[in-house]
Amino acid sequence: MKIILTQNVPNLGMKNEIKEVQDGYAKNYLFKNKLAVLATESRIKQVQKQQALQEKKLLEQQNVYKEMAKQIEAIDFIEVELNVAKEGGESFEAVKAETIRDILKNKYQIVLDENVKIQFDNKIKEKGDYEISIKFPFGITSPLKLKAIEKLNNIH
Repeated sequence: MKIILTQNVPNLGMKNEIKEVQDGYAKNYLFKNKLAVLATESRIKQVQKQQALQEKKLLEQQNVYKEMAKQIEAIDFIEVELNVAKEGGESFEAVKAETIRDILKNKYQIVLDENVKIQFDNKIKEKGDYEISIKFPFGITSPLKLKAIEKLNNIH
């Protein structure tokens, strides 16, 4: 019997997949537990239409990420201020991903969503030049050069 899964079913398939299963399994388990519906021609067409829309959406999102990666690669470097107590000292805290997101948003109008990861090889707590990676979904990665500069923070 041909069915369309309405939910992910372990060892069978993912939601909206069309599967061929035994009649008893479909009637006694899948239909009864609302895990699948009978695959009629109209339902199959509807699922195919949904899948095509979803693929189109994914392709559009992938293109957006590719464009963002190009924009980031075009940046020579970004400057990040480190709060230090004395010149040549170590910062109170390491540079955070949120700081990088804010700089990209405010200075370059590049807004990274929650699916984009900022990867540091090491904690950045001292002035110097560094390279970090911006990792987008779909395996897209963009390197970004970062210049950490000191900002004296006199605490009395």
